[in-house]
Amino acid sequence: MCIRDRAKKEAMKLSTPPEKAIQAKAWQREAKAEIAKSTGRGKEGWAWAREVEYSTFQELGVCSPDFYSADVRLLAACTKVCKYTNAATRIALETDKLDLIGEMLCGRQALWIIYDEFRTDASKDLLFGITHMIAIKCTDNDSIPAIRTYFNRWNYLLLGLKAPWNSDSPENQATKESLFLEQIQSSKLPLLTGALNAYRMAPKSDTATKSYDYLWRAVKFMLDKSLEDSNLVSLNSSLAKGPSGPAALHDEPRLSRKALAAQKKLIAAFSLASNNSPGLPASSVKDLKSLPCFAFAAGKCLRTAADGEGEE
Repeated sequence: MCIRDRAKKEAMKLSTPPEKAIQAKAWQREAKAEIAKSTGRGKEGWAWAREVEYSTFQELGVCSPDFYSADVRLLAACTKVCKYTNAATRIALETDKLDLIGEMLCGRQALWIIYDEFRTDASKDLLFGITHMIAIKCTDNDSIPAIRTYFNRWNYLLLGLKAPWNSDSPENQATKESLFLEQIQSSKLPLLTGALNAYRMAPKSDTATKSYDYLWRAVKFMLDKSLEDSNLVSLNSSLAKGPSGPAALHDEPRLSRKALAAQKKLIAAFSLASNNSPGLPASSVKDLKSLPCFAFAAGKCLRTAADGEGEE
């Protein structure tokens, strides 16, 4: 059976949709990856799932024969993961409406309803807008972790922007430049102050430096360099203290507490036997050697080693 035939028989498994809109994009990425895997078509399956993001509910009512099986499994998956939610109620309503006329709700229509629960604009075309760009703040522009958090959130927000804010028009770029600069302009971090000074001194005609892209790349460079330096310091510190991990372990593996206890008893018994103790006659040494060797869990038998017989 080929890979695509096996994929057609696999159940599509979506995770439970998030409760907060800020987590919607991450859930969408996960859903598209699962759909692409389940269809067995890779990028073609991803593109098929992505159509939900820019198509209308009615447009998604038509499904290509190549994706009939995947669409039915997607409908089952969407119905299963959003129980007891408003999306589930809407899916049930649309399913019943179509059932009355002998039709069936498509899987991508059900997925569209789930996506629609996260819209933030009446046009149903925006997840993030200018108000979100203004609201996001850097809590401390002299702290690399704080700037990293702000930078990650800013980039995540930009991924969710729809028209007109997702375009690279001069107006949009100028807006991003102003908002981005406001959060980092007073930073005193050495890796960032040089770039900020170059930005301030550049004439307006120098569009390569006096731009949002330049500021974004300056912050990206600073964060990447600080991460590399941190990794180098950590590596040097580890080398100075000596190797650690599996390479630093002793040749003999460590015993469990139970094996250690058995080992101690065995050594004590052997000692008694060797000294011809009344408590354990010397004749019992042979019998002792025939007992199960608990110490051999370490790969070396202490009894035979003591007798000069070497490892078992």
